[in-house]
Parts: sequence; structure tokens; C-alpha cells
Amino acid sequence: MFCKNCGAPMEDDASFCTACGTKVTQSGQQPAADPAPAGTGAAPAGEGGQPSYAPTGASTQPSYTPTGAPTQAAYAPAGGQPGGPVPGAPAKKKGPPTKIIAIAAAAVVVVVAIVAAVKLLGGGSGGGRNVNIDDEINFNNGGQYAYNESYCYYIGAYNDSDESTSLYRTDRSGGNKTQISTNSKVGKFRLVDDKILYRESLDEGYAIGTMGLDGSEPTTIIELEESPSKFDIRDGKLIYLVGDELRWCTLTGEEDALLQSGVETFTLYGDSLYYAKENTLWEYGWKDGTPLGFCYLPADSVYDLLCDGQKIYIRSSEGLQVTSRDGKEGSATTLVADSDPDDDRIEIGSYVIEGDTIYYKQFFEDDYVEAMAWYMAEDSSDYTTYYLLLLGTGEIHSVNKNGGSTAAAETDQGIVYTLYAAPNGMLSQSSLFSDTFNTVVFEGQSGGSSSSGDSSSSGDSSPASGDSQSAVGVG
Repeated sequence: MFCKNCGAPMEDDASFCTACGTKVTQSGQQPAADPAPAGTGAAPAGEGGQPSYAPTGASTQPSYTPTGAPTQAAYAPAGGQPGGPVPGAPAKKKGPPTKIIAIAAAAVVVVVAIVAAVKLLGGGSGGGRNVNIDDEINFNNGGQYAYNESYCYYIGAYNDSDESTSLYRTDRSGGNKTQISTNSKVGKFRLVDDKILYRESLDEGYAIGTMGLDGSEPTTIIELEESPSKFDIRDGKLIYLVGDELRWCTLTGEEDALLQSGVETFTLYGDSLYYAKENTLWEYGWKDGTPLGFCYLPADSVYDLLCDGQKIYIRSSEGLQVTSRDGKEGSATTLVADSDPDDDRIEIGSYVIEGDTIYYKQFFEDDYVEAMAWYMAEDSSDYTTYYLLLLGTGEIHSVNKNGGSTAAAETDQGIVYTLYAAPNGMLSQSSLFSDTFNTVVFEGQSGGSSSSGDSSSSGDSSPASGDSQSAVGVG
């Protein structure tokens, strides 16, 4: 089967996606949080429950004790929490739907490019918008690309002939390419506290570790049985999410403790940790150690959070939502609505916030993906190949940060799998199976959409956009 969040192939009996960490059960349903023991009003031993959310007033919780997991009153949302996305590829058809064959034909050139582009083409500079860096909002979620004031970092094939990936960097214009780690098992990373924080797959399980910005002194912090979906560092602590457990430990892997169970996702911003649990957005005060529920989330499943100034953006089964960090709104406002939140299909993917605009991936409909795959296929075996290449893809749409109408963005990227904020605008990857990073070029701009990994890029060919900033939500 396949992950409905990111499109990655999964074992039929998998309980979570090893690529993005999305939780599923064998039936494909997102597991509900463990209920409190009947009649006790308290969370099960060793787990962190939460008091009921009250829209008319903030909920308070006991302070966290560093020597053990927090003990909190049980949270009991009315009606419980329905299941989440159901992974699985659609059944093959004998032929494409006639009504969309013309659309599929228009995408032929892009599909061919996806099939051919299986090697990394490098920094992808030129033709994008110039943006200012803000580490806090750009790299909340981790991924295969990140940048700082001096360099851009990538996971990909360092040379065209390489059969495995490595970690390398270029300067911010795409030149001076340097391999900094040959460890092909590093699958996800972030830049934090002048370090590279990374997730590594082991022969049995996974590990979270750090290395210098030049790849020096790789050090394992902690080994895990399951893949951590989110991880970050703050004040000498590693904070990570594995399954539905939000945990932390020291940077030597000691004092590993449970912060909360039943957590769907989290993010760090300033002195606070924000996490989603049981239809509520919670803030964990880093200074006083007191969790506080402050916003109702009208969604069955929450996939990621992103802070941008005084706003928190939420990607959920309802679509793309926003709320204020001060909690005054009481409930999240929907910016881009899922057309059918009751089905198991995720419609909104990764997104980049630039200035007053949010650019996001709108997933292709399943029948559209099938139609493109069948159109390109010469026989049934070819269909499977093209279908897999198109899993989890979509097109770039945009919406104003304050809401309003949505529209397809006029760019040179007809098919995208993931969007990343970059020093000169946005980068995209076109397929789960491609490690090519392409610069997203908007209509009216010049410059190539990608550059060779072994050569310098053409540099910025468009005016800087002034004070615009860019944030990225990866999904």
C-alpha cells in the first residue's frame, strides 16, 4: 500500500509511514489516543493526558517535572476522534476516463521529464524570487533541503553516476558544490544551533544524530525502533515525535522522557512548543513548563504546524487553516478547504509562505493520476511504473495569507511532489523517486529551472522582492 500523506510505498502491515511518519493501522485508520481508565478521570500511568478544552476559557495543567513524564487530567473530546487517512493505491483501470484525456495529454512533457530526471541536478538557482532568511519559520519540519546564511544543503546523488544519495552543500548561488557526508542512510535533516540534525535509518530501527555544518563529528543522540516524524533542538534538549509520543532527552540521549502521548504533530517557535492533540492546539511554555490548550481545531487529523510571526498555520484533513499565537480567536480559520473532508484523501500538501502569499501543493485527483499513467503506458507493466512516479504529486496553487480565492500558480513546474523555501524563492521536487531540485520560475521571470550539480548556477535573474520572507511546511 501507499501513504496517502506523502505517497511513499509501505508494507501492507505497516503502522506508520517510514518516509513522513504518518500513523496508520492495518485497516488504514489513524489510531485514536488511549482513553483514561474508567472512573478515574486520570491518564493511564506513564502517559500525559490533558483537561477538556473549554472555548470560553483557557485550560490549565500542572507543571512538567523534568525527572518524569507529566501527569495531567484526561482529555475527553465530545464524540471521540474519527480515523485518519486510509493508504492504498487505486485499482487499475482498463483505460483512462475520456473526459480528462485532453488534460493528461497536456501533461505528457512533464511526465516524461519526471521519468528522465532521476539524478540530482544541483542547486537550482536562477529565475526565482529573492527572499530573506528566517531560520525559525523556514525549517520547522525538516526534509531533504535546507539553507542558512552561507550555504544550501541537499540530500541527493552527488554525481550523476552515483547509485546512492549523500549529503552535500553549495553556496547560496548554487556553486562550490561540496560533499560533506557519504552516509546514504541519512534521509531527513534540519539546520539548528550551528549543527545538522538528522534522521538515519539503521539495519534495525532509526537514529537521530548531529554533525557539524561541514559534516564533521557525526554523533548519534538516540536510537529508536520507529521512524521519528518530527525532531528539533531547543535549550540543549532533543524534542522528537515518534508514533504519537512527543518526547525529549538531552543531546547525549540521557533523561529520555515522555512529554505527551496522543500527539499528531508539533513545532517550536521562540520560547514555546506547539502541538496538536485531540482537536486542540496546545502551547507548552518553555520557560514555566506549563501546557495550555488555547485553540480548537475542527479537523479529524492534523499533519503539520508552522509558525510565521504571530500566526500559526495548520495543515489538516480540513485543508489549510490559520490561527493567532495568542489564542484570542478560539478556533482555527480555514484558508483552503478540503473539498470532501469526510473522505480519506489528503488534498493539501507542502506549502511555502512568501510575503502575503501561500503557495501550496494541490494533490491531483486519483482518476487524474490514473489517466496520466494510462496515457503514457504502452502496456500494463508501464502503467505501474508511471503510476508510482505520479503518486503524491500535484500542482502549485496560491492563496492570500488572509484568505480569499485560490488559483493555480502560473509557473514552469507542471507537476510537483514537494515544495521548499530557498534563498532565491522556491524549489520543488517532481516525484517521490527523483532527487532533482528545480527552481520554481513564475510567469514573466527568466532563468533556468535547474542547474547542473557540477557547475555554478546562473544567479538571480529577477529583481529582489524587498522584505518578503519565506516559510515552508513539508508534507
